[in-house]
Amino acid sequence: MKIFHGSAALAAGALALLLAGSAFSETGGVVVDKAWVRAYPPGIQVTAAYMVVKNTSDQPAVLVGISCSDFAKTEIHETVQHQGQAHMQAVKELAIPAHGEVVLKPGGHHLMLIAPQKDTRPHAGDRMTLTLTFKDGKNVPVQAVVRKDAEGKPAAGEHSQHAH
Repeated sequence: MKIFHGSAALAAGALALLLAGSAFSETGGVVVDKAWVRAYPPGIQVTAAYMVVKNTSDQPAVLVGISCSDFAKTEIHETVQHQGQAHMQAVKELAIPAHGEVVLKPGGHHLMLIAPQKDTRPHAGDRMTLTLTFKDGKNVPVQAVVRKDAEGKPAAGEHSQHAH
């Protein structure tokens, strides 16, 4: 019997480490996974957050806001093509369909983090706390890992160089 309990504790610990490593969060039917924030060098005043937002409920979930105490302003954005050029534009809300998901990624929907509130910049591997706010009043806290880019390599073309 003790072996079983030890194995269960080991499995629970491994699961906790796995979830922590993938920046996983769940609140009331909304599951957030693979959350990360693009690292930004001194002098850059914007960066972006990316993640997978899953809706496990029978009703659509509508993201209406994001907050992060490390930034003065935050916005939900999408990338659109106009005359062969990619441009970012703010959107008021982002619907996650019932039993569906939305992937926030470079070149698509993403969360803009504007005007850092600290002189010290986070380094790759650090974590930032974001809070997603949904139309129904739910707030989902998210731990996002700071990365150079999706694969951890230096970013080709900083996000701040795109038109907004």
